[in-house]
Amino acid sequence: MKLRYLSIALGLTFPGCSLIPDYHRPEAPVQADWPGGPAYAKDQAQAGQEATLSWQEFFRDPAMRQLIGVALYNNRDLRQAALNVEAYRALHRIERSALFPTVDANVGGSRQRVPDDLSTTDDSEIQSQYSATLGIAYEVDMFGRLHSLERAALQQYLATAETQRAVQIALVSDVAIAYLTWRSDQAQLELASSTLESYQYSLDLIRSSNEVGTASALDVRQARSLVETARVQKALFTRQVAQDVNALQLLLGTKLPGDLPARAPPWSNPWRR
Repeated sequence: MKLRYLSIALGLTFPGCSLIPDYHRPEAPVQADWPGGPAYAKDQAQAGQEATLSWQEFFRDPAMRQLIGVALYNNRDLRQAALNVEAYRALHRIERSALFPTVDANVGGSRQRVPDDLSTTDDSEIQSQYSATLGIAYEVDMFGRLHSLERAALQQYLATAETQRAVQIALVSDVAIAYLTWRSDQAQLELASSTLESYQYSLDLIRSSNEVGTASALDVRQARSLVETARVQKALFTRQVAQDVNALQLLLGTKLPGDLPARAPPWSNPWRR
């Protein structure tokens, strides 16, 4: 009998205990600081500046900024991450509310007419009844159980917020890379088109020279070979540009904006200096 009472007492006690161990950050097996010396003087002076920049400040190309903004607005994964953050934020608030007393108040009232044959005064009357209750409940967090739950909810919220930030950074990076690839292939397509025109013009000249006997048939074949090679390159980059557009639209979640700014000159730098 005594053992049974002891087990019941232990069963009531242990649910209130906190079993979360104290976290100690492990030592990293790498250097905590960057190497020093004359070779790193410039890098050390600029260290950490890029990490504090927003993507609007980091990217200078107006078209790239516009596309990144569209992607951030339409991306479903980012929306889901934002909703998860809100859900865990609400969970943290719920767990934190358990640390404070709970107040419950109820107010009620009723009115009824009593006929004269049931009234104690032999006259009909109106009887009114009112009631009010107030309750206060508070769980003493003797063993830190509630604080452990609140702490766990907070860590979940922070982890989810960092996940949202990671999703946003990855999306910005993917759009920037896809945009630069698209612009690069566009430039390659323009170069292939101009090369094809030049080779075609040269082929026409060599054919005219062959007709008057100043160029051989071998020259004509070589010029035609260059034309066909340039035509293949143009077709290749035409297909590549179309694939780049499809990849961008997949990231954007919509079609490319019609008011997209013109491509920056080849010598400009889309990154912030």
